[in-house]
Amino acid sequence: MPAVLEMDLPVERILAEPSVARQVVPPGFDYIRTARGLEAVSYAACEAVLRNTALERRLPEVFRASGVRDETVLDISAGLLNNAQGDRHLRLRQALGAFFAPQRVEAARAMIAERIATLLARADRPAGLDLVRDVARHIPAHLFAHLIGVSPRQRAYFNRISIEAFRVFEMNPELGDGVTGAWRDAAAWVNGLIESQRGETGDTLLPYLAEQRRAGLLDEDEMRLAVTMLLIGSVDTTQGLMGVMMRAFVDCPDQWQALREDPSRVPAAVLEAARWRPAEPWIFRVAPDGVELEGIPARPGEHIYALIAAANRDPAVFENPDTFDINRVGEHLPLTWGLGRHFCLGRSFAVMELEELLLGCLLRWPALGYRDPVSGAAASYFSARFTLPVKPVTPV
Repeated sequence: MPAVLEMDLPVERILAEPSVARQVVPPGFDYIRTARGLEAVSYAACEAVLRNTALERRLPEVFRASGVRDETVLDISAGLLNNAQGDRHLRLRQALGAFFAPQRVEAARAMIAERIATLLARADRPAGLDLVRDVARHIPAHLFAHLIGVSPRQRAYFNRISIEAFRVFEMNPELGDGVTGAWRDAAAWVNGLIESQRGETGDTLLPYLAEQRRAGLLDEDEMRLAVTMLLIGSVDTTQGLMGVMMRAFVDCPDQWQALREDPSRVPAAVLEAARWRPAEPWIFRVAPDGVELEGIPARPGEHIYALIAAANRDPAVFENPDTFDINRVGEHLPLTWGLGRHFCLGRSFAVMELEELLLGCLLRWPALGYRDPVSGAAASYFSARFTLPVKPVTPV
């Protein structure tokens, strides 16, 4: 049976450096119990949490922990696909899954590559640019606009809504007003969008969802919630991954050079960057009465955290786990996009965007550095979710 260690691990330390749990927990312990609940640290323990179908999402608890008291927003959280259980979850996954087919991902690749090239050309200057604010922030929102068939001029709105709404997963009660407002705005915008596109045909999201509704796989409310979920989830998380991925290469110039010498490693490099520094530190679950994790009894209603950033640095799974190495082979996938029945539906789109951003930057810059080397190197890596001031450098 895996060992459990009672210890204090302040949330602030995880948010500053998510892999810290792997560093401070003694070898041999797969789980720790903290004031927050039961936290899985090892890769095997996180895998057990994510594959356990008895554990529940209970998103309304996440929203309440972030200070949300608005009943409309709490009802939205309860109806989302990510909160669904059992047969309803399977039905909704079936209805939405086909939209994320590989052929649709590949059909969007050239458009995303062209958009990235345009953004890089506009922002590139000798003094440098902010790779997140000038480039990364505009890519997922552009793709979302393309997928739902609206003007890309709305991407600034998508960014604001997604960033503010996604902060609910920080579970900080001081965020209540901002989170509530963002989710209410998102729901209102989606309602207007569905009314404006009702009856339209084509290969975009709403006609697809309407077809699923006619097939009996979705009802009207589930259509609205599906679009709301995609608006919130498809922008902030991918933008965050773009920022921390590019920071990884700024911090490790030898890996940038290795990738320039062999661009065929770009897909592997994206996965390695997602392993080394995921944009989100944990995945949340709740234990109902009578649930065990690998023989460890969970307390009824206990909060369970799969600390994926720690699992991605597990030395039992990844050789030299604290080394950023784009040439890793034959190892497990990172848990960055989850696992099991709640595996991220949009992962293929996100990976494609990350690949194209990396390729676009590789073609343009032989080397990258911080615009301000002292403050850049000292910044928390999480800051790269929101800002990454860089400039091209001449290799020695």
